[in-house]
Amino acid sequence: MNLRILSEVYQALRLAGLVTSEREFCQKWLARSECYLRTLRCNQSNASAEVLAILGSRLGEQANALARPETQQLHQLLTALRHQVYEQLELRVRARWKRAFAAAKTEREDTGTEYLSKHVAGCDHAHR
Repeated sequence: MNLRILSEVYQALRLAGLVTSEREFCQKWLARSECYLRTLRCNQSNASAEVLAILGSRLGEQANALARPETQQLHQLLTALRHQVYEQLELRVRARWKRAFAAAKTEREDTGTEYLSKHVAGCDHAHR
């Protein structure tokens, strides 16, 4: 799913003249190797949450740098792309914590123990 957003961002940046190749996009916008997108496609994998966070941050940084009247269209494009990336990141992270809490709930039900039942010094809230 988030491979689609990476491809859409790449195409938008290419059309805007901000990148010239997928290789450049992977290295300069995703902070990954030149073949990162190709590897995701071959393995039918999703980008990590870290990559989405890096891309969103980079888009925001560049949008801020272009927040001038003469570059308003690029600023708006990068801001819109940033929001799309962060929406995907939110969906990914939400799914991850829901899985974690569901697994913890199942473990509690199976073992009869409470989540965070082990006392940690300075963490009295863990027993509530």
